[in-house]
Amino acid sequence: QAFERQGYRFGVGVHVVGGVGEEGRPEKRMMDALSDTPVEWTHMEKGLQDIMIGKDKLKTFKTDLGPWKQSLLELFPGEEGAIEKLSAMSKEACACFMRAMAFKAMPRWLSSVFIHTGLDRMLNKNYRKYAKMTVAEALKAITTNRDLQTYLGLSCACYGMTPKEAPFLIHSVFFAEDFPGMFYPTGGPGVIPESISRTITKHGGEVRLNARVRQILIKDGRAMGVELEGGTEIRAKKQVISDAGFVKTFRQFVPVDQLPSRRMRKAAKVPLNNGMTGMVVYVGLEGRYDEDFKLNHGLSVENPNMTLPDTFEGLAAVKAEELSVYITCPSAKDSSWKEKYPGRTTLEILVMYVPWKPFSDIIDENGDIKEEEKEAYEQFKHDFGQKIWSRSRQALLVNGASGTLPELLDDADVAEVGTPITFHRFLGSDLGAWYGLEHSIERFRPRNFYLMLRPECDIDGLYLTGEDVSTDGVMGAMIGGYLCVSKIMGVRNFMDLPQMISEIKSTKA
Repeated sequence: QAFERQGYRFGVGVHVVGGVGEEGRPEKRMMDALSDTPVEWTHMEKGLQDIMIGKDKLKTFKTDLGPWKQSLLELFPGEEGAIEKLSAMSKEACACFMRAMAFKAMPRWLSSVFIHTGLDRMLNKNYRKYAKMTVAEALKAITTNRDLQTYLGLSCACYGMTPKEAPFLIHSVFFAEDFPGMFYPTGGPGVIPESISRTITKHGGEVRLNARVRQILIKDGRAMGVELEGGTEIRAKKQVISDAGFVKTFRQFVPVDQLPSRRMRKAAKVPLNNGMTGMVVYVGLEGRYDEDFKLNHGLSVENPNMTLPDTFEGLAAVKAEELSVYITCPSAKDSSWKEKYPGRTTLEILVMYVPWKPFSDIIDENGDIKEEEKEAYEQFKHDFGQKIWSRSRQALLVNGASGTLPELLDDADVAEVGTPITFHRFLGSDLGAWYGLEHSIERFRPRNFYLMLRPECDIDGLYLTGEDVSTDGVMGAMIGGYLCVSKIMGVRNFMDLPQMISEIKSTKA
């Protein structure tokens, strides 16, 4: 979740989290219950990010964090009808999604009865409609304004799908009537796992780093523990809980001949794959983000026509102005930054939807760069990193940043480029995926989303947790965890767990 270079601290993977700092919100109750020393959060009171759309010429849309409908009406006057249609569709689709999560909370046999009898169609009317409808189709149905379509489609990046691929069902969550305020972890994303790890060890648990799992040990249809890559076996007292994701758990960690049922063997072959990967440039600059560089929390620069080639030669030929980039300034988000790192600024610049194939061709079976490819790979990182920086710097200057930003990435105090191989290696994720299982139409088919992507499976003692049984992001992973615990403990409503945990803590205090 964090790393340091030359005194600069970079947080990884978390840009904002909704609701966790708002008293009375369920998100805050759930997050606070996870540790004995809850994480503190910085409220994003100013604009979260500005939006620029275009290739050579950029249109700028200044944003704020007020009610989303009001913001859209100010940005796109004359589109009142489209915005009201979006609101109505989102309200209906979001309700369908919440009912779908209720199907996951039910016992699997009961969810199966509803699906096989068709009763789920009555209980969750219109779910299939919104699970099959793409974001692009939905937006074309409400407006012909291309800029508005692009603007509304930007949230697809939050779960790693393009508007042409993403189901409107999951996209609707971003336009919920009660969409919460946005927060950033005070001290950076690293404080989240640090806080939880301290609680685990305090209560007798053990946290192991760099302990890669080779396989889940199965005996007589029951999960008994795990075997690490070095051959060490760790035996489970009761359950094995996998946060490695659906694909890795059932296509790598559990041998096919150990899958105990025809249903599971069939499930392992369902066309679900890990999703999007990308590149990130981490930049450290000497100077203050506000006074010296005039930087905001974030800036999204969108070229609606960006399609990156799936060969190294093609990627190398991409021009800077063709890139879509998301620029985030953790220094501006974190209220503790100026005290901890005075006179220093960090930027993280993301390019999404980078194809995995060019990178898979240059690594060996262990995920290491082939010796004969190392020089070309390092040169590619340097050159492509500069293109990302050039595109970002140009947009930042147009948006009011200071001209003191260096023209060359090499002139920054710290400049590090992460590629899909970086994420494949350090996240241990297939295809270098950022968000686990892709949020595709296939994922949200009722048989998959209700019955298969859930904590329980046909192997006794084995449970899934995290993003793949819910949705991506900090909140999605946390809800996946609560769902998993509710199944193990026999608690019907996983939303009751935070209160139960609080009562246990107060009893032991």
